[in-house]
Amino acid sequence: GLGMCLLSLGFLPNVLIGTLSFAAGPGFAIGPVVLAQWHFHGGAVPAVPVLAPLPTDIADWWLFLMLLPAAVGVLVGLTCCRLDAPVTGRLRAVGVSALVTGVIWLVLAALAGGALAGGPFDPVTVPAGSLGVAVCLLVGVPAAVTVWVTGGTATVEPAPDEPEPEAEPEPDSATA
Repeated sequence: GLGMCLLSLGFLPNVLIGTLSFAAGPGFAIGPVVLAQWHFHGGAVPAVPVLAPLPTDIADWWLFLMLLPAAVGVLVGLTCCRLDAPVTGRLRAVGVSALVTGVIWLVLAALAGGALAGGPFDPVTVPAGSLGVAVCLLVGVPAAVTVWVTGGTATVEPAPDEPEPEAEPEPDSATA
């Protein structure tokens, strides 16, 4: 039991990257098993507890998972609306955010795949290029639309400033 727990913990980073790849659209493959939102080819998977939730059939609701990265894009757009810059500057910040996010996930996906002990579940594949482009678009487009629609001004509560000290009364010149 302890060995399977440690093996599952070792697979956890790859599972998280594969999960995002599935939610963003490109999907992933473990040997002959291909799992993507538009394509599914089932089969046997390694008997590792962390892989137990893998489905056995395609589901219609999987397309709604693409709303999760898009929701992150809206949050990026709302964050960029808080910048003290014109709308074009905020849109540039959205572009940089989307590009950096896409490149980070591209690198993580490239590191996540590879050989799995040369057995029947070899190789584990996460399409790094497709994931990087999908994440970039799924974050950048909703963020840009959010900044554009709000005009770059999100309703943000101002930070509470320190209260101004009360002014001391000026000495009366008649009494002095």
